[in-house]
Amino acid sequence: MGLAGRLTVSLIAALLVVFVLLGGSLVLNLSHHLVLQALDEAQTTARQSARLASDSGVKGQHLSLNDPGMVAAAEGRSTLYLQVSQGKNIVQRSSNLSTATLPLQPLSPRLLHWGQIPLWGSSAPLITLPQGPAVLAWAPIWQQGQKIGEIEAAVSLQGTLNAIQTVGQGLLGVGITALVLASLVSALLVYRSYARVRWLKNAVAQIRSGNDLAQRLIVVGPHDEVYDLAKAFNHMVNQLDESFQRQRLVVAHASHQLRTPIATAIGYANMLRNWGQTEPDLVAEGLEVIHEQLERLHRTIEAVLKLAEAEDAKDLKREAIVLGPYLATWVISQTIPVELDGEPHVTVNFHPDMFAELLNIFCENARRYGGLSPQLRIQWELDIKMSRVILTLTDNGPGFPVDLLPHLFHPFVKHTESPGSGLGLALARTIVERHGGRIFATNSPYGGAQITIVLPQLAS
Repeated sequence: MGLAGRLTVSLIAALLVVFVLLGGSLVLNLSHHLVLQALDEAQTTARQSARLASDSGVKGQHLSLNDPGMVAAAEGRSTLYLQVSQGKNIVQRSSNLSTATLPLQPLSPRLLHWGQIPLWGSSAPLITLPQGPAVLAWAPIWQQGQKIGEIEAAVSLQGTLNAIQTVGQGLLGVGITALVLASLVSALLVYRSYARVRWLKNAVAQIRSGNDLAQRLIVVGPHDEVYDLAKAFNHMVNQLDESFQRQRLVVAHASHQLRTPIATAIGYANMLRNWGQTEPDLVAEGLEVIHEQLERLHRTIEAVLKLAEAEDAKDLKREAIVLGPYLATWVISQTIPVELDGEPHVTVNFHPDMFAELLNIFCENARRYGGLSPQLRIQWELDIKMSRVILTLTDNGPGFPVDLLPHLFHPFVKHTESPGSGLGLALARTIVERHGGRIFATNSPYGGAQITIVLPQLAS
């Protein structure tokens, strides 16, 4: 069963539960009201009949226990039964009781049953007569301060059960009709609502069958969950497309970066094999070039592996790094002068090894492009209002080529004369973004390249 079918069945089941609860509640309340009404009638009749034989009889007159007027109220009525008793003896009974008798002792309340169904809430003193169930009431007869007898009055509940049956049958008919109509309406509404889901499924299937990540869903219609899902799908496809494009770009550039040193090394190796023995001067030159190309190849492979490692890292074990002491220790291991400027106790949450790798990238760039006296300056400040830490790294080199600024953090983007692989800044961006930060590149107004890193302040 599809989603639309399950939704329709769920709605019908919910409507059925509501109908059963409402119908059952109505039947129970009706039965409770009718039983209490019958009990009140029995109690009123018993008290009035007992008053006829008591000292407080009508206008001071009272009947004897065996006077026919004591049970006259029940004569001619099929739903009211009266009995006069004295002690354990029954003095007289209404004729509609036939051979049956009413209990002489008060009974405990119990539930009225409709067939085998107990009508909860209808608890009352009940008896079962040949004519059907009845509710019972008692009233004592007093003369000269002494109790001389009792009146037992019973009211038939057969009419109550007939009324409950009539109401139940009516509710059943109305409920079935309402349930059928509600089911049809629910099915129609679900089908119309599910049309947008079917549209989304078909659109996604077209994209999948064509293997074309350039396609996007045309998000239309009301701003509901399907609308949000379509937007989320487009966003996911955008990210996948960008990821695949980056992978293709990395593979293309990496293949070029790897082929060039390999081809050069192989060329010089062939030259040494063919002429190395006859021309010894070529050996030193050839070995130097081969060594240089292998070093270049090694650096490229290391950079690619580090970039892939940083992008695939899932569980980064971050630690609270206090910038002042950490950077002071890191500076000792550097081969160029590094100037530090910032509040020592500012803290960031970062993977220690990746933070060192990040700093080493910028220090290596400063050493490579800083000329005869390269140096690096690291400044940091805490932005309390925005709860972030801002690091600024500036070198004394010629700065970034203006035309490369928008693309500096893409893999293999570099100046044509750069000896590097063009992966350093791409690796730096990946490391920073994996830690929830952002990175920007510009040229300092005082000269030199300037990198700004914004990190969330997660610790203090």
